[in-house]
Amino acid sequence: MMGFKKISRRAAPALAVLCILLLAACGGPDVDDKALLERGRTYLHENKINAAAIEFRNALQVNPENAEARYLLGSINLQFGDFATAEKEFLRAGKAGWDAAESLTGVALSLLGQDALRKLLNQVGISETYSATERANLLALRALAEAGLGNLEQAELVLGEAETLDPGALQVLKVRLQLELAQGYLEKARETLATGLEKYPDQAELLLLGGNLARESGD
Repeated sequence: MMGFKKISRRAAPALAVLCILLLAACGGPDVDDKALLERGRTYLHENKINAAAIEFRNALQVNPENAEARYLLGSINLQFGDFATAEKEFLRAGKAGWDAAESLTGVALSLLGQDALRKLLNQVGISETYSATERANLLALRALAEAGLGNLEQAELVLGEAETLDPGALQVLKVRLQLELAQGYLEKARETLATGLEKYPDQAELLLLGGNLARESGD
């Protein structure tokens, strides 16, 4: 018994330090999912994507129904090309109460990334309660799925409907540019790209499509 007590006294300081470190790693006993979410947003603003993802996962450990953390984690997975996980997170975000149109747009982009084009057309519906811009973006993604299946005429019809709702919506401009590039309409593609970059100057996918256009033009 004496030996046990001596070992315990010696171990006590180390155990205390270990407990403090564990609490710090968890963010402390009073950190809730909102604080973790805010920390993740800060990391996202600073472009520290991996750190942001960790905070969003921590927030979901505390509260699995945190809709914003689900949506932002889905967006990060989409950015990194983990499309299957992104799809799941966007679906969960919608069920947890995140904006339905935003969640569905994330799902559609995730399905495109998985080349699940028929699944997109079957499962991504469009509600009249969505704003004109939201409907336009979803229609544009449906048009891209139609084009991917070889239904170019139907794709043009659907994209035309989207352009009637909001010709300047991000997904509408992107899909229009993609179709013009695919069909070799390079001059029209330059005009669409210029319009897109004027409205969304830092949009990574538009910049990438601009690179594709430059390559196709021999520039």
